[in-house]
Amino acid sequence: MMDRMDYDLYSLNFQERQRLFRNMVRSWMAAISWLKPAMIISQVMPHHVSDYVLYLLCQYYHIPYFFPEHTPFYARFIIPCNLYTIGNIFNDDYEEALKKSDKELLDGIPQDMLERYNKIKEGYANGAPTYMARENKMSKRYSHFGGLVWHFIQYFRNLGSHQPLFGKKGMLWHGVIVYYRKDRKWIEESRFSLWKFCFMHISAGRLKKKMLKYYNTFISKADYSEPYVLFALHYQPEATSNPGGDIFVDQRLVIDMLLKNLPSEYKVYVKEHPHQFLKQRDGQTCRIKEFYEDLSKNPRIKLIDINESTFNLILHSKAVATIKGTIGWESMIYGKPVIDFGISWYETYNGVLRIMDEESAKKMEKFITEFKFDEHNLLAFLYSVGIKTYRTYYSNQFNKDGLSVTEEETVSTLSEILTDYLHSYEKC
Repeated sequence: MMDRMDYDLYSLNFQERQRLFRNMVRSWMAAISWLKPAMIISQVMPHHVSDYVLYLLCQYYHIPYFFPEHTPFYARFIIPCNLYTIGNIFNDDYEEALKKSDKELLDGIPQDMLERYNKIKEGYANGAPTYMARENKMSKRYSHFGGLVWHFIQYFRNLGSHQPLFGKKGMLWHGVIVYYRKDRKWIEESRFSLWKFCFMHISAGRLKKKMLKYYNTFISKADYSEPYVLFALHYQPEATSNPGGDIFVDQRLVIDMLLKNLPSEYKVYVKEHPHQFLKQRDGQTCRIKEFYEDLSKNPRIKLIDINESTFNLILHSKAVATIKGTIGWESMIYGKPVIDFGISWYETYNGVLRIMDEESAKKMEKFITEFKFDEHNLLAFLYSVGIKTYRTYYSNQFNKDGLSVTEEETVSTLSEILTDYLHSYEKC
């Protein structure tokens, strides 16, 4: 995740990263020793550099670390026992739900989940994740200088900065401390003025534009008559692959595993995530030209245009591979077997094969050929998810009005969840 700090790929070398990591370990150990926290509460899965270090130390010191894991259902989340065992919390309820009738399942699945399920069944246009449109809209704002100025001021004001805008010590000229590494400065001393901030984003945008152009030199048209497994690359750096993918944060390992364990006549269709090239994202820090070049040299790999319909690619595939992406959940609904390389909320569904080692990877071919979609099975899984998930306004990314809950109800629900988590922590 330190790649995020290295916007031009040359500003944060290994020794600087190592120094920063060790200093964070020391700082957090000192804070834990001094404050002696009974519990750590986080709004998101620990995936930023600082909070992941804290999470690991909490594991070491046996301190409960509470964090919600998002699901694709609006403001609905689960509370994992720990970062590396998420989906197993549904097992008992899932087993019982399989004994119920379709009517009982449909009556028991929460309405918001059922509406989302039906939208995706209607087609990708209606069921596309809401964050996709939001990110595309933001990308347009980053396309001009005025948008960057607006972002610079608003973003750091939202962090609670009391630094004045103008003057020698003002934010516009003197700059603000950010997590980007500035030339000839330690990361903790790096300050970015408005002009440096805008220059950084403009130069990063050019890098991404060049990378997209280079990617497009290798793309092939999908041939739906040939057998293939679809692997949609994850945007990086992000939580879905780090820490969500564990060792498969290196997505080349996923592709190598597929090639090694699938029948020789199967192709692997690799489609880049469109957000890798968005102007406001840090995608230029996690791809190099050679990544695409190396993939293109293998005759069994096809790089697919990012504008190709994901819906069509799923429907014509033999299976869909993912680390823990939304595409896995969508593929479940479209009746496709899912090969899961990450720590996902849907990993224990009967239509998902979780890859954890060489032994589980050897099951790929049999899993694909023997898979038969059963909607009752899927509804039973959704039923169990409905039992073990919570839905409340716990993050500023959700529209409070859309949930129709009061602040008092939110506080009461979160207090109850935190109490239950503390009581069950020792059993995890």
